[in-house]
Amino acid sequence: MRRSAPLIALALVAGLIAPHPALANTYSSADRRDIADPSALDIVSVRTGHRGDRLFHAATMEAPITPRGLRANDSWVVFLFNTDADRSDLERRIYILGGRRFRAFLTNGSGRSLLARLDVYRPNRRTVGAFVTPSKLGRPTGYLWFVGAVSHGGDRVDLAPDDAWLIHDLTPPRIEAIAFGGAVVPAPTVPVRFEATDTGFAGLASWTVRTRVDGTLSWQDVGSGRFGLRPRVFAGSRTVNFVGTQG
Repeated sequence: MRRSAPLIALALVAGLIAPHPALANTYSSADRRDIADPSALDIVSVRTGHRGDRLFHAATMEAPITPRGLRANDSWVVFLFNTDADRSDLERRIYILGGRRFRAFLTNGSGRSLLARLDVYRPNRRTVGAFVTPSKLGRPTGYLWFVGAVSHGGDRVDLAPDDAWLIHDLTPPRIEAIAFGGAVVPAPTVPVRFEATDTGFAGLASWTVRTRVDGTLSWQDVGSGRFGLRPRVFAGSRTVNFVGTQG
């Protein structure tokens, strides 16, 4: 007589390979108040997230920011993007300029070729940013980015974050080659084998195997571990053995 193996679900959590990680949801990162000149832009936080099929990127300043103030102080905000993991160059930039109103422009990595005009993101008086679609960024699986606030024609520059790129991982981990072993009474050992990959810059950090008896709602963890932070893509095999129960 045999009993059926438990119903099994695998959950992979995208991990970190840099000091400022993120999954494909909304997140923010704080920045030091490090510009003493009150007439210059001082970034206190940056933020990215999703609105429908568009991404938004924004910078929040220490003081309220206006389009006329940007023009008067010869200032602008620029978002810089690396989409191919080669940190020696950029693939895209978004410029926020002032005037009678805020204007947002998407350029190539050097900033010399205009690619598109963008909608401005303006949730409050101290924050400004822009909306952009993944296709306009080149449809990356993820990307690195940071922000610069330039004042007085370049005499004052505040970068955020100060010490590293931010990661925006747009691609969830993928589980492949899942296999389940047989189960024999009275206490069968059920091997579960799987492979996983993640190509969205953050990499794979950890895994969890959960089980539940068919017809119930409660899930139990039966195995977990870490992939390690060195490889961005894990494509090796993992095997988990646990004692199965009927159902």
